[in-house]
Amino acid sequence: MNISRFFPVIVITALLLVGVNSFVSLIAQPKSTVTVANVHYQGNSRCYRCHEKPSEFDKNTGVTNFIELTEAKDWTTKDKHGSALINVTGTEIGKQMLARLKIDAAEIEHQAQCTSCHSNQHWVKKHDEYAGLPANIIGRESGVTCESCHGPSTQWDLKHSDPQWRLVDPAVKARNGMTDLRNPVVRAETCFSCHIGNAEQGKVVTHEMYAAGHPPLPSVELDAFIDQMPAHWNSLHNKQNFTHRYIFSFKSSEPITFFSIMSCQFPSQVPLGRAAAGRGRGG
Repeated sequence: MNISRFFPVIVITALLLVGVNSFVSLIAQPKSTVTVANVHYQGNSRCYRCHEKPSEFDKNTGVTNFIELTEAKDWTTKDKHGSALINVTGTEIGKQMLARLKIDAAEIEHQAQCTSCHSNQHWVKKHDEYAGLPANIIGRESGVTCESCHGPSTQWDLKHSDPQWRLVDPAVKARNGMTDLRNPVVRAETCFSCHIGNAEQGKVVTHEMYAAGHPPLPSVELDAFIDQMPAHWNSLHNKQNFTHRYIFSFKSSEPITFFSIMSCQFPSQVPLGRAAAGRGRGG
């Protein structure tokens, strides 16, 4: 058999497959770089106003079918990220590091090499306003907060409480400051900026910090890492029936699977085993 006769066909077929794969990847993983409007951080207490505990109205009108409204409380009480700054100022290894680096714990807000990953921009700018408040409020405000991952909220805070916000394209949301964490590229960049490092953002563990006792950054595989977190979200195929479900599912950057398509059309028909196991991002 003379394979050379089929070589052009093989090459063309391969190129077509590569092209289709690239096209699918382009759709599934849009570029994460966007131009963001003039936005500001508001602090975790702003999120707590809605995301601490659902009201009876929320339960009775189906709001909790889409989102549980306990996310801010779950984050600060169950997830280690919420106490990230306390781990620097209130633990033995943290105090040891600060002493060796000659950093005053009372002035930690001015130490960008610490706050870039262990705190948030709102706390850095506004911490004096929280003086004298109970320790639990200071604790939830000072660490890695909702906006640290979801983005500064002044341009989308009120908008995202309206079900119509679910119909807005993720790229438009990003231009308003909301980080598209359903996009796997954006999600990875957000997490890895601290858990691996990002020199442009000043998120680097220096030789001096290691010498002072900073633990080595462990290797991180993102999905395994997220699966170990206390979930404060439900993936699309785990959500109950909610307003605009079908359209929202196809506008979302969360990967579309057979189960998410089935749950759009037949929410009560999704296999229970799959629904119980799924923990993808999709608050």
